[in-house]
Amino acid sequence: MSKKTLTIKIIAMCIQIIPILVVFGIYCPVFVSRWDKALSAGTIVVSVILMCIFRDAVKKIFQRPSAFIFSLIIFISCILMSSIGDQLLVISATSLISGLVALPLNTWYNFLTRPVNNEDLKKVGK
Repeated sequence: MSKKTLTIKIIAMCIQIIPILVVFGIYCPVFVSRWDKALSAGTIVVSVILMCIFRDAVKKIFQRPSAFIFSLIIFISCILMSSIGDQLLVISATSLISGLVALPLNTWYNFLTRPVNNEDLKKVGK
Protein backbone atom coordinates (compact mmCIF):
# COMPACT_ATOMS: atom_id res chain seq x y z
CA MET A 1 0.00 0.00 0.00
CA SER A 2 1.50 3.32 -1.02
CA LYS A 3 1.70 6.38 1.19
CA LYS A 4 -0.95 8.11 -0.93
CA THR A 5 -3.55 5.37 -0.47
CA LEU A 6 -2.72 5.02 3.22
CA THR A 7 -3.14 8.78 3.70
CA ILE A 8 -6.48 8.75 1.86
CA LYS A 9 -7.75 5.86 3.98
CA ILE A 10 -6.65 7.50 7.25
CA ILE A 11 -8.30 10.82 6.33
CA ALA A 12 -11.53 9.04 5.31
CA MET A 13 -11.62 7.08 8.56
CA CYS A 14 -11.01 10.26 10.59
CA ILE A 15 -13.83 12.04 8.75
CA GLN A 16 -16.15 9.13 9.55
CA ILE A 17 -15.16 8.41 13.15
CA ILE A 18 -14.31 11.74 14.80
CA PRO A 19 -17.76 13.40 14.37
CA ILE A 20 -19.48 10.32 15.79
CA LEU A 21 -17.19 10.28 18.81
CA VAL A 22 -17.75 14.01 19.40
CA VAL A 23 -21.53 13.66 19.26
CA PHE A 24 -21.44 10.55 21.44
CA GLY A 25 -19.27 12.45 23.92
CA ILE A 26 -21.77 15.30 23.97
CA TYR A 27 -24.70 12.95 24.60
CA CYS A 28 -22.86 10.55 26.94
CA PRO A 29 -24.05 12.30 30.15
CA VAL A 30 -27.62 11.99 28.84
CA PHE A 31 -27.14 8.26 28.25
CA VAL A 32 -26.13 7.57 31.83
CA SER A 33 -28.27 10.17 33.63
CA ARG A 34 -30.98 7.62 34.43
CA TRP A 35 -30.68 3.91 35.07
CA ASP A 36 -33.01 2.94 32.19
CA LYS A 37 -30.96 4.93 29.68
CA ALA A 38 -27.69 3.50 30.97
CA LEU A 39 -29.15 0.01 30.74
CA SER A 40 -30.35 0.63 27.20
CA ALA A 41 -27.02 2.09 26.05
CA GLY A 42 -25.20 -0.85 27.61
CA THR A 43 -27.63 -3.24 25.95
CA ILE A 44 -26.97 -1.69 22.56
CA VAL A 45 -23.19 -1.98 22.96
CA VAL A 46 -23.37 -5.59 24.15
CA SER A 47 -25.82 -6.61 21.40
CA VAL A 48 -23.63 -5.07 18.69
CA ILE A 49 -20.58 -6.92 20.05
CA LEU A 50 -22.53 -10.19 20.18
CA MET A 51 -23.85 -9.68 16.64
CA CYS A 52 -20.28 -9.21 15.43
CA ILE A 53 -19.15 -12.36 17.22
CA PHE A 54 -22.08 -14.49 16.03
CA ARG A 55 -22.22 -12.97 12.55
CA ASP A 56 -23.02 -16.22 10.73
CA ALA A 57 -25.91 -17.09 13.04
CA VAL A 58 -27.33 -13.57 12.69
CA LYS A 59 -27.14 -13.85 8.89
CA LYS A 60 -29.09 -17.12 9.02
CA ILE A 61 -31.78 -15.53 11.18
CA PHE A 62 -32.22 -12.62 8.79
CA GLN A 63 -32.17 -14.80 5.66
CA ARG A 64 -35.31 -16.69 6.71
CA PRO A 65 -37.14 -14.53 9.25
CA SER A 66 -40.39 -15.76 10.69
CA ALA A 67 -43.21 -13.62 12.04
CA PHE A 68 -42.08 -14.43 15.58
CA ILE A 69 -38.47 -13.36 14.95
CA PHE A 70 -39.63 -10.20 13.19
CA SER A 71 -41.97 -9.35 16.07
CA LEU A 72 -39.23 -10.01 18.62
CA ILE A 73 -36.78 -7.72 16.81
CA ILE A 74 -39.36 -4.94 16.57
CA PHE A 75 -40.30 -5.35 20.25
CA ILE A 76 -36.69 -5.20 21.45
CA SER A 77 -35.87 -2.21 19.27
CA CYS A 78 -38.97 -0.35 20.49
CA ILE A 79 -38.01 -0.93 24.11
CA LEU A 80 -34.50 0.35 23.44
CA MET A 81 -35.66 3.33 21.40
CA SER A 82 -38.27 4.45 23.90
CA SER A 83 -35.63 5.57 26.39
CA ILE A 84 -32.75 6.79 24.21
CA GLY A 85 -34.35 7.35 20.82
CA ASP A 86 -33.59 11.06 20.45
CA GLN A 87 -29.91 10.63 21.21
CA LEU A 88 -29.59 7.67 18.86
CA LEU A 89 -31.28 9.68 16.11
CA VAL A 90 -28.64 12.41 16.39
CA ILE A 91 -25.79 9.90 16.51
CA SER A 92 -27.08 7.93 13.51
CA ALA A 93 -27.66 11.14 11.52
CA THR A 94 -24.10 12.23 12.29
CA SER A 95 -22.83 8.83 11.20
CA LEU A 96 -24.78 9.03 7.95
CA ILE A 97 -23.58 12.55 7.14
CA SER A 98 -19.94 11.83 7.98
CA GLY A 99 -20.12 8.67 5.85
CA LEU A 100 -21.48 10.68 2.95
CA VAL A 101 -18.71 13.27 3.36
CA ALA A 102 -16.05 10.53 3.39
CA LEU A 103 -17.61 8.65 0.44
CA PRO A 104 -15.50 10.36 -2.27
CA LEU A 105 -12.31 9.53 -0.37
CA ASN A 106 -13.39 5.91 0.08
CA THR A 107 -14.24 5.67 -3.62
CA TRP A 108 -10.86 7.15 -4.52
CA TYR A 109 -9.12 4.69 -2.19
CA ASN A 110 -11.02 1.75 -3.71
CA PHE A 111 -10.10 2.93 -7.22
CA LEU A 112 -6.41 3.19 -6.32
CA THR A 113 -6.24 -0.19 -4.57
CA ARG A 114 -8.40 -2.31 -6.86
CA PRO A 115 -6.71 -5.39 -8.34
CA VAL A 116 -5.68 -5.41 -11.99
CA ASN A 117 -8.13 -7.36 -14.18
CA ASN A 118 -7.99 -8.65 -17.77
CA GLU A 119 -9.63 -5.54 -19.24
CA ASP A 120 -6.96 -3.31 -17.70
CA LEU A 121 -4.26 -5.53 -19.18
CA LYS A 122 -5.89 -5.33 -22.63
CA LYS A 123 -5.91 -1.51 -22.44
CA VAL A 124 -2.20 -1.45 -21.57
CA GLY A 125 -1.39 -3.82 -24.45
CA LYS A 126 -3.02 -1.59 -27.11
